Amino acid sequence: MKISVCAFFGAKGTKTDGAVTKANNVLEYLKIKFGKNVKKKSFPSWKRHFISNFLKLFFAFCISDVIVILPNDKRLEIFCRLYRLFFWIRKPSIIYLVVGGWLPEFLKHNSNVSNSCRHFDGIFVETKAMERNISLLGFDNVFYSPVFSMRQQLGFCSVRPFSIKKNLNFCTFSRVTEDKGILLAIDAIRMANERIGKKCCELFIYGKMYSDGPLIQQRIAENKKFVEYKGILPDEAVLETLSQSDVMLFLTFFPLEGFPATVLEGQMVGLPVIASNWRYNSEIICDGYNGFVVEAKSAIAACEKILFFYNNQSSLYQMKKNSYDNSMLFTAEKSMEKVISIIEKRIKK
Repeated sequence: MKISVCAFFGAKGTKTDGAVTKANNVLEYLKIKFGKNVKKKSFPSWKRHFISNFLKLFFAFCISDVIVILPNDKRLEIFCRLYRLFFWIRKPSIIYLVVGGWLPEFLKHNSNVSNSCRHFDGIFVETKAMERNISLLGFDNVFYSPVFSMRQQLGFCSVRPFSIKKNLNFCTFSRVTEDKGILLAIDAIRMANERIGKKCCELFIYGKMYSDGPLIQQRIAENKKFVEYKGILPDEAVLETLSQSDVMLFLTFFPLEGFPATVLEGQMVGLPVIASNWRYNSEIICDGYNGFVVEAKSAIAACEKILFFYNNQSSLYQMKKNSYDNSMLFTAEKSMEKVISIIEKRIKK
């Protein structure tokens, strides 16, 4: 039994975004379940490495009983074209784990890709709304499989206690780009401190800087009294570092957002999340229970919830507990249950 996991796993093993994190989590879990039968097939840029990627995928079809893929939209188009070619050579089971929330709209407007995807053994999407939307297109092979983390959850006693005598610590943990809401987060923290009349709220920004880094760095410098860029977190330090904050800000308006791993990992250390009402965030965050969902692209709306947490210590503590408890629902075992059943069905053949 040969299982090939085909994805981009990051340069030198660095997990700098949700797609790379998910690919590595899936690979790790499948290796736990099926050991040496699982082979890692890393696919960097198709534009730069077309020949080597082509050959890797060809040999994956030749030797694999199951192929697990995690492509973005452009990579999915390439895979489907080659799938139609290679499928005549050998017919492995194809399991597609979707990263992000873009697939329902993409399938509506790409009939060739849609026709290929109908033949996959399973399409696994991150939210229930995505599952419904794709099912409405006539797919009977789509399943709900939320994001999970392979990190070891800390005990709730590790959650940072908050006292009105301390500053309230906020964090972002994502790609450091404008469309991930980083500038909005900075503005919201600044407004909150101005409303309180002193520095009571601090923001720590974790993640990799991208093309709009200079603009963000300038804004950080202008607000350096209460905003600090902390760089890329080492993988082994993620949860321990996040646990030193009180609340996560996730004011994204990234067009392809699905179920962000950053939200789950924040909840794993008891962080309530103030998130934008964008894409599927309202399915992941229960407003008033484990965080707040606020108007998208509005620093003012986020500021109001920051002030709520500052002025309501008991509510903050309860939401920390709710977030921590909620994260336990998203385990690898539950998320990958149907994936494992498809693979085991193939084994029995």
